[in-house]
Amino acid sequence: MYRPYIVPHRFHGFPGFGVHGLPVTHVNLSTGSGAVEWVTAIATCVIAVGLLASWGAIRDNSKTRHAQIAMDMGRRYDEPALKTIKEKIQKWSPERMLQEFRDVENSGGIAVWDLDQLANFFEDLGVLYKMRALKIRWLDETLGTACTDYWHMWSVLTFTQRANETAVTGKKSKLYENWQKAANKISERRGLPMD
Repeated sequence: MYRPYIVPHRFHGFPGFGVHGLPVTHVNLSTGSGAVEWVTAIATCVIAVGLLASWGAIRDNSKTRHAQIAMDMGRRYDEPALKTIKEKIQKWSPERMLQEFRDVENSGGIAVWDLDQLANFFEDLGVLYKMRALKIRWLDETLGTACTDYWHMWSVLTFTQRANETAVTGKKSKLYENWQKAANKISERRGLPMD
C-alpha cells in the first residue's frame, strides 16, 4: 500500500511574522503526494470560473430574449387588425359585449371570431406571464391598464361562455384563464378589486 511521506506536526515559528507555535504539516512532493490534489484544485477553480462566466452569459441571453418577446407583443398590440377591434368596442360595456356575441351567434355570423383576436392576444400575454417569459412588472407598466380594462369588458362574456362550455362538456372550462390570472395579478399589484 502506498503511503505518502508526511512529517508529523511540529511547531515552527514564521520569521518576520511574529507568529509562533502553529502546527505545520510537511508533505514530500517528490513522492507525488499532493500533486494530484493541486491539479484537482486548480482544475476545479478553472471550472468554477467558467461556470460563473457561462451563467452571466445565459442571464444576459435570457434578458435579451425577454426584451425581444416584449417588443414583439408590443408590436402585435398595435397591428391594424387589433386597432380596428379596439376602436369598434371602445365604449362597450360588459353587457354590450355579451349581447353583441349573442346577436352574432344567433345570426350565424362569424364576426365574433374577429373580436376574439383581441381576447386571444391577452390570453397569449397571460400564458407568457405564466411561463415566466414576461414579468408581471413589465405587463403592469406597459399593457397593464389595457389588460385589466379589456378583461373587465370581456369577463361577463367569458364567464357565460365558460358556463355554457362546462354544461356541454361536463369539464371545467379554462377559457381565457391565463388572461384572467394576469389581469388579477396586475389588479392586485395596483390595489384594485379582482374578478
